[in-house]
Amino acid sequence: MLLERRAVQLRLRNRRALNGQIHITEGQSLATFLSTKLHFLNLTQVEWGEEGAETRVPHLSVRMNQIVWAVPMEPALHLSSAELPSDDRRSLELLVEGGYRLHVQLNVARETRMSDHLDANPGFLPLWSVRIVGTGQTLERMALNHDAIEVIRELDRTDPRERA
Repeated sequence: MLLERRAVQLRLRNRRALNGQIHITEGQSLATFLSTKLHFLNLTQVEWGEEGAETRVPHLSVRMNQIVWAVPMEPALHLSSAELPSDDRRSLELLVEGGYRLHVQLNVARETRMSDHLDANPGFLPLWSVRIVGTGQTLERMALNHDAIEVIRELDRTDPRERA
């Protein structure tokens, strides 16, 4: 089993961000890796603190329930084995801990209740093209902690026949 060092950025529940490296099995996706961790995530070469006053720490362990999301900082670190959202995707607004509003799109059948889909997929959800409302920021890829989601709201009509 070969471990690779891959750079990630974490957003914590206290709204702090930190950058560091995880040690992940070659070919494993970020969402799967995070979903296998029980209590702590180990990071090396960690930068954290206020912008302009970052502290570099050689090793740090972060409690998993404190992570709101993780962003892969390298193209070689795959987010998931899932497919990118298709043309038949559902637009959602997720209210997550820390007061963040995220606009996302998921490939979920229209007949499926979104709450049922999320209940069936605990751990970290792979998301693409996530717009953080009110910041002007869009993240290309993100693994969102399922436990950090407070409210789910559909942004468009749920029945495709109504859209015609």
